[in-house]
Amino acid sequence: MSIVENNIARKIMEVGCRIATWLNPIIPKRENIIVFYESTPDYMNNYELMRYMVREGYDKKHRMYYFPNIKEECHLGEEYKRVVFSNNLVLAFYLFLTSRVVFLDTGNMRMVPSKKQAVLYMDHGLPFKLAGRMVRTFDRTYPKDLIMPVNYFLSSSKAFDAMYCKAYCLDQKQLLRCGRPRTDAFYKKGIYLNTVGIEKEKYKKIIMWMTTYRITNNGRACDTTDRRWSVTNLPILVDMKKIQAINEYLREKDYLLVIKIHASSIFDEKSIQELSNIRLLLDRDIVSKGVQVYDILKDFDALVTDYSSVFFDFLLVDKPMVFITDDFKDFDRLHGFFFKNPLAIMPGPKVNTYQELIEELSMLDQNERNYKSKRQKLRDICHTYQDGEDSQRVLDLLGIEK
Repeated sequence: MSIVENNIARKIMEVGCRIATWLNPIIPKRENIIVFYESTPDYMNNYELMRYMVREGYDKKHRMYYFPNIKEECHLGEEYKRVVFSNNLVLAFYLFLTSRVVFLDTGNMRMVPSKKQAVLYMDHGLPFKLAGRMVRTFDRTYPKDLIMPVNYFLSSSKAFDAMYCKAYCLDQKQLLRCGRPRTDAFYKKGIYLNTVGIEKEKYKKIIMWMTTYRITNNGRACDTTDRRWSVTNLPILVDMKKIQAINEYLREKDYLLVIKIHASSIFDEKSIQELSNIRLLLDRDIVSKGVQVYDILKDFDALVTDYSSVFFDFLLVDKPMVFITDDFKDFDRLHGFFFKNPLAIMPGPKVNTYQELIEELSMLDQNERNYKSKRQKLRDICHTYQDGEDSQRVLDLLGIEK
């Protein structure tokens, strides 16, 4: 689609949203309808909250709708029979206008909710890299009231409130500080690794690799000046030669590296081969088993990441982290960070080369000890609540009863 066609499509959308915004306050709202909506399914906050509500029996009183449909992708049991799963965007649009409660995770309806509604954006990451209108490439002509048209926005700590307000043009009163439902999974008993085919007992350590995207799969964002920066679209492990080399190292150490591809990242499944000590995970591999990534993340011994906000959540499990920063200056120039010195915030060693990565993986036990105090201090700043009760807090604040 050309730039002109994009602009025309956006203008048509804006007009439609304005009409819907005008109609919304005069349309009656149903108390017993709860809508979960996300434009790109990441199966995190929405999915965890929906599971909690079903488990606690909220679906007996409320009719629950989940968009987009995940029923066909995952093994959900008979207990979810009262939840309606759908990909029908017309139905989603109608329910947004007629329901009192709407939960958003990724994307929104681009229409201003009425005062009769509780439309909550739960977000999918604490703000580390710039977001919303703060992103350097953001279109400044976009209407401010449509950037984040919600009644409420989820926050985990007052330390991030000002960032949210600036990025999404929010008022402080719109922020609900009650944590994030997805992190409730860290506090659940039971190990789900076997569900996705990972046998932890076979290895001395299992390491999760979760890095953010550089180029998105829809082509809307590019945070690298070199589009050919990596055959694998991963930092440092940029080709199969590096993948095979680190696999040999992992085999000698009796470690398993699980590479979780970012849901928004451009990725060719032929670019990475699973080897003896490397396992590749896509969202569909996890969701198809009826779990979300945080169900399994809690049981890994360490996390390798870069500028992904996942490290803020991983603080809750208090395990070592290694940060890949080889393209920091390039990423900062193109995308940017909320913090003046983001490298100083990272509670773990920073690596810029393959050799440095290997060295830090060899010192994970030392990393665990050396950075423990920094992890815990940052955890207490980032998370007001650390009890695994975030889902219930969300429901209580919105006045949703069984």
